[in-house]
Amino acid sequence: MKESSMMKRILFFIIVLSFGLFSSLYIYSQALHNNLENEVLSSLQEVSGQSVEILRKEILGEINLLDGIANEISDKKLENPKKLAKSFQKVSDKYQFKRMGIILTDGTVYTSDQKVGNLADREYFKSGLEGISSISETLTDRLDSTKEKINIYSTPIVRGKKVEAVLYAAYRTDDFKKALSISTYYGKGYTYVVKRNGNVVVDSDNHNSFKDMSNIFKALRKASAENKNCSDQLKKALKNQEKGHIEFLNGERKYMYYVPTEINDWYLLTVVPTEVANTKAMAIMKLTYVQSGIILALFLALLIYIVRSEKKKQVKLMEIAYTDSMTGGDNYRAFCLKAEKALEKETGKMAVLCMDIDRFKLVNELFGFKTGDEIIRLIWHIWRGMMQDGELAAHREADRFVGLMHYHSEKELLRRLDQFITHIQRMKNMNYKIKPSIGIYLVTDRSMAIDAMSDMALIAQATVKNQLHNYYAFYNEELKKRIIHNKEMEDRMETALAQHEFCAYYQPKYDTETKKIVGAEALVRWIGKDGKIVPPSDFIPVFEENGLIVVLDEFMFREVCRQQRQWIDEGREVVPVSVNLSRYNIFYSAFVQKYQNILEEYKIPPELVPLEITESVMSEDQELLKNIIDELHEIGFSVLMDDFGTGYSSMTMLSSMPIDVLKLDKSFVDDIGDNRGEKIIRSIIELSRSLGIHLTAEGVETEQQYEFLKKLQCDDIQGYYFARPMPGDEFEPLLK
Repeated sequence: MKESSMMKRILFFIIVLSFGLFSSLYIYSQALHNNLENEVLSSLQEVSGQSVEILRKEILGEINLLDGIANEISDKKLENPKKLAKSFQKVSDKYQFKRMGIILTDGTVYTSDQKVGNLADREYFKSGLEGISSISETLTDRLDSTKEKINIYSTPIVRGKKVEAVLYAAYRTDDFKKALSISTYYGKGYTYVVKRNGNVVVDSDNHNSFKDMSNIFKALRKASAENKNCSDQLKKALKNQEKGHIEFLNGERKYMYYVPTEINDWYLLTVVPTEVANTKAMAIMKLTYVQSGIILALFLALLIYIVRSEKKKQVKLMEIAYTDSMTGGDNYRAFCLKAEKALEKETGKMAVLCMDIDRFKLVNELFGFKTGDEIIRLIWHIWRGMMQDGELAAHREADRFVGLMHYHSEKELLRRLDQFITHIQRMKNMNYKIKPSIGIYLVTDRSMAIDAMSDMALIAQATVKNQLHNYYAFYNEELKKRIIHNKEMEDRMETALAQHEFCAYYQPKYDTETKKIVGAEALVRWIGKDGKIVPPSDFIPVFEENGLIVVLDEFMFREVCRQQRQWIDEGREVVPVSVNLSRYNIFYSAFVQKYQNILEEYKIPPELVPLEITESVMSEDQELLKNIIDELHEIGFSVLMDDFGTGYSSMTMLSSMPIDVLKLDKSFVDDIGDNRGEKIIRSIIELSRSLGIHLTAEGVETEQQYEFLKKLQCDDIQGYYFARPMPGDEFEPLLK
């Protein structure tokens, strides 16, 4: 009973909806038909206007020509009209007249083709004697045996205020036809010129036109009895000098658009079959009906489908709502619901984890999104496989995953994560090193929302993001403060660059033997608008983590090139000023070409801007680093290894890496005075000399340190012993 009632309601709904659709379709089709018909008539009006313009231009042009000739003749005596008429032959040929001539006041005519006759009975001659220029209706040529149809242009020849003769030109009616025979509506449109009384001035040769027509009203009635009303309508319209259209029958239904030409009492009639004119409209209407029918059919089918599959759809929607489309496992929404229940039920220690893959965007860019998705699915299987009974795993989005794990101790938890990382790094067929970053929040308050716990795990994760050897971190309040500080630094950087708060300080390098300045190192300084200096230790590590160090490196390189260019232009003896390159710049950006372009922009030789890399870079991709150094050497850059002795490099690695200058770290210089420390320095200097590598000692602050290094023939000295880092205007006096 319930189902029957429901079906009745659905059936009633379908009937009402169908009625509404059909009604809407009918109203729409009528409105569309009217609009399209108006568009057709507008098109006819436009074509008629063009034809009228052609006709007027043709006639007025010829009359103006005759007026000009008549004015010239009026200055002369008509002593020999026959000879004068013959002289018009060239003009007649040029303007494609059949002939030209002069009609004397008694009607005698002399023509350019040497015809003689009398035209005293012609209306155009009488108009000419009255001082009126005119064009005749279509006449039969009485001066020629061909009896050809012609129209006559005539104008008076006036001397003083007296008409002495009439100048005329005979124009073949067929030429009028050609002028008006514009191909319209696929060659099925054609044109007539008629007088107000319906008599034809120019008919049409179109095969669809009236044959041997002399009067348009008679032709309409003769073609069909149905045309009586439209013939009367046309007669009335022409009498009242109106423009408009009629629809008539001549073998097929046709439109006729009529418009006055403003020449004599002539009207231009443009005719086109309604089927041709409505081709576009009919196609649109048919398409509209077909589309509407399809839409209606589809709509009805959809209604039936909805009724039959509603229950299945509800189940499917629930599945979609809580299933991740990429992995087929739980999505984040399902994770939150299940984690909330698990935390209410379980009493043991639990941790919320957030994990993603460092620089996974590069995987998509290098190998394509399809391969990237496959890798995500592989990682998901390892991540889910790590979980034990009662634990949860989910794919959140992109390369981000979440998990809820039991633990007895932090050590046990990290051991499991180490196993996960090992599995990740052993994935087969991987041409790219996958490095996960994991943030861990140890649950203390189970009433806290899962979203809040995830956010805390994300804060911890951010601290190991893009760090080479750190894979996981636990959340604590210090981490939160650090994240906030890093975000503040990041947000301030763009404004600081725009407001020129970053600048270069220069610390000179001196020849150990001569104590002459031989170079400098450019060091970045951040001086706020309030004059406060932001220590490099506060912002450089932040920018190295988030990648903004690339922007800062480029700024410093450009600034040093600009300053070197200025000093060169001022005639100073410039020295090489080295610029630091971050690990991020070397391995993750196409900086070489960019830096070369900057050199060319400022016209600076590369030897004046050496590049410094830190020793720790050598512990990463040595083959790639060597290739980059070789590329820099080809351009002309010198490459310096900064902080030598603090990283992971070995003597063997040093011998294979094409470094130009070693910069001995300050930690070694501080050991001068200690027997063991001095032995290490001595061995490094001897090694660099044997490898042909220039050596600069950093952080030299005392006379004792300087004398020891001088004795060992260290090449250059950099440190407070000679000078602290200084702004450019203080460094300038050191350059002669």
